[in-house]
Amino acid sequence: MRVRLLAGTGAAAVAASLALTGTPALASDASTALPAPQGLTVTRAADDATRIVMSWEPVAGATFYRIDMVQGGTETVTFVPGDTTTYTIPTTGPCVSYKVRVATENADGPGEYSPFVTARTLAPSGIMGAVPGRDGADGSIGTISWNEPTWAGEAPLTGYRMQLIRYSDSVVLLDQVTTATSHRFPNLDPARTYLVQVAPQNQYGTCAAVLGKSLIDKHKPADPAGAVATRRPNSTLVDVTWQAPTSGPAVDYYLLMYGVEKATAGSVKVKAPATSGVLNLPLGKNWVVEVKAYNVNGSGMAPLTVTDPTAPVVPAPVVTPAAPEKTPPTIKAALTRAADRNGWHNGPVSVIFTCVDAQSGVGTCSSPVTLTRDGADQVVTGTVTDRAGNVASTSVRVSVDRTAPAYQAAVDGTANAAGWYRTAPSVSFTCADGGSGVADCPAPVRVDGDGAARSATGTVTDRAGNTTAAAVTGLNVDTAAPAVRVSGLGLATYPLGAMPAAGCDTADTVSGVARAAVLTVARDNRARYTATCAGGTDLAGNTAAAVSADYTVTPSVPDLKALTLRYLAANNAGVGLGQDLCNKLDHGQIELYISKVLKEPKDKKAGLTAAQADELVYWARLLG
Repeated sequence: MRVRLLAGTGAAAVAASLALTGTPALASDASTALPAPQGLTVTRAADDATRIVMSWEPVAGATFYRIDMVQGGTETVTFVPGDTTTYTIPTTGPCVSYKVRVATENADGPGEYSPFVTARTLAPSGIMGAVPGRDGADGSIGTISWNEPTWAGEAPLTGYRMQLIRYSDSVVLLDQVTTATSHRFPNLDPARTYLVQVAPQNQYGTCAAVLGKSLIDKHKPADPAGAVATRRPNSTLVDVTWQAPTSGPAVDYYLLMYGVEKATAGSVKVKAPATSGVLNLPLGKNWVVEVKAYNVNGSGMAPLTVTDPTAPVVPAPVVTPAAPEKTPPTIKAALTRAADRNGWHNGPVSVIFTCVDAQSGVGTCSSPVTLTRDGADQVVTGTVTDRAGNVASTSVRVSVDRTAPAYQAAVDGTANAAGWYRTAPSVSFTCADGGSGVADCPAPVRVDGDGAARSATGTVTDRAGNTTAAAVTGLNVDTAAPAVRVSGLGLATYPLGAMPAAGCDTADTVSGVARAAVLTVARDNRARYTATCAGGTDLAGNTAAAVSADYTVTPSVPDLKALTLRYLAANNAGVGLGQDLCNKLDHGQIELYISKVLKEPKDKKAGLTAAQADELVYWARLLG
């Protein structure tokens, strides 16, 4: 039993204490530029129940969502892009609980936050209303009972792990799992204290933070009840009375202990069954009195308040404000996507900041910064301020190159006036990039294959991964000469009366024929002919090689007679001349025929030209 003799109340101190306590506010709500997301829910990930998945309905116009997460005394603010409506809190373990909310954000600034939603622990919360005690006449039976936890976790309870521990040396006497909510422990030493620990559990385990601890104290008297302390008028004597305990073992004696600040200045022993005593306490002081009931195992104590009207008024205690928080918050920067190539981004990228404070909470956290301008090592800085005014910042360098590289092409070769290349040209490329620099420039390309409007292509790539298709088109290439052949010949030997009409065919399927091949025919003294086609040229300037064909002409008397009469008729010669020459041929008079033919061009009225005479003589001699 404790007695304090007070001169006045501490109302002012109580008021000051209340003003400095309470739940600290979280990150302040932002402006109302955009409405708060609706339908915020938290669920456990299907593949890993220790991860918490947040989801919400999209808000038109949101470029980012600001996520506020509170776990224990730590608040974290982070951002996700506006094209997503989910966020997964990393693996948290079975005993972690989060309060989460989400707000919108766009170029006009932060929008409103949704209400908080709580993701509770996977494992159960702690037991409620644990009551330890002793039973039996000698107190050798310990008892404990408790109520079920208010939260069974994300799975049904599987039981309670209960441990009985001897308090003096921490020896575990019992460790078992039970489904009951009470237990009796026989054969306990009445003179010892025992610790009972109870932890509810489910398939996800149990949490050390919610472990229920209860003491089964020594078997000693219960606390005295109804204690009253009364100072005698204008006297140093104080009468103290009380009621004996109604439970527990019998009381051997009571001890009245007293002091000014603590009950350590002195004591008075009162033997049971007496329930009163007298203390000699000088006036003008606030005294503390304790009344304890003793047996061999120890004592209990009941509180008692005594007012001393003669004591001076005690001023209200001075409440010293808590020292300001000096630990700065933390801030980390992350990119919404990895660099595309060589540390460069070739498209828009945003820097998102995550702010954490484990004391006063996050006050402000820099909004995401989206980079669209080209440039190397652009510095983006974010700042976090906690509610105590501590500031921290971080910077990240981002290189952006969204511009494709450029190129110039040069053709190695010369086309003729008609625009054709006779030899395959090569195309070389010169590349440039004013941002990240050129990574790949096409090697020289040889234009293989004949044809009109040929092209040479390649790809220019800069170090950021931007590409440009490099191409040179409209190249006319013809490296092959035209195809030439001798036409009109199908046999190796022809009669004189059926002389073939040789000719030249010239063709070019690429650039086309510029000049056709020209025919020349030569023969020897045995009537062996060679027909030659030469000079065929295409538009690209390719000239075909000369092509020849051989054949033989066989004369006969009828064929020579027919040729003789045809020449004479062409020159309007007399009929008699033709009859004479034909008679000579019919009678085998070849030399007379030759002599007559050779003289004919010399007459005034010549029936044959010199060339005709030479031709007839050529064939007559072959017959002779």
